[in-house]
Amino acid sequence: MNKPDLLITWIKHCDYPIFRLFLKRHRDFFGKVIIYWSEHFRHMYYDAFIQKALVDYGIECQFLPNIEYKYGVEDWRNIATNYMLQQSTSEWVCSVEQDWFVKDWEKLLTEVVVNSSKADLLGWWQPNGKYVHPAFWFMKREALEKTRKDFAAHDGFDHFGWITQDHLANGGKIISTQDMGFEDFKDAFHLGGVNQNYLQFGTPGYVFHRPEIFSVYNYWSIWATVPQSDEFLTLCRNVDASFQVTQPEIDPKTSEWKAFFQ
Repeated sequence: MNKPDLLITWIKHCDYPIFRLFLKRHRDFFGKVIIYWSEHFRHMYYDAFIQKALVDYGIECQFLPNIEYKYGVEDWRNIATNYMLQQSTSEWVCSVEQDWFVKDWEKLLTEVVVNSSKADLLGWWQPNGKYVHPAFWFMKREALEKTRKDFAAHDGFDHFGWITQDHLANGGKIISTQDMGFEDFKDAFHLGGVNQNYLQFGTPGYVFHRPEIFSVYNYWSIWATVPQSDEFLTLCRNVDASFQVTQPEIDPKTSEWKAFFQ
């Protein structure tokens, strides 16, 4: 595998300081880093700040604006992914979502390279959905071109689920992160719900998704050593203050989860 292009669908209304730190640390592993700014008509907007911060921090990326499509009819993730693929020419392409976390990134990326000679689809096998999830997904372009390139969520599968089904129907082989020895929630995991947790914070009756882990993630997002948006930093601090009240027994500074966020 030689420098796969990284395809990132980035919702304009949320920042991920820890993911931006990941990009800084591991930018050289990837070829193009292509970021599509996905519009979901929510307050606030962080895309302008994030784009400038990445550029000023020396992280080379290609930024794509949201394109018009049939909202509520066509699938936003399918639109974004196929648009990014049009800008990519690498032998392998990949998706790493902003809420995918690993204790040892160097080890995992090394395993991906080693296993790329053994299978054309690699990544995190979503146990409930039974497919390779876009949180951590690598696919050889030759194999991808044999699929329908349908990244939409429909008919029993979430986003990217039908790519796995097409690949299996074509006789393709899959090696998962679990096959590589990375145990879920011990060595690597997909947090999920981060966007919703921030966007719905303060809504009466809202229950955080995975509140213990998210509280630790939110705390270390405040301290991530990357340029920070004043507005998003204020939101994170307000979230942290709420957790100090609702779960004072959790100390992000000593929690076992902090190993994933530093």
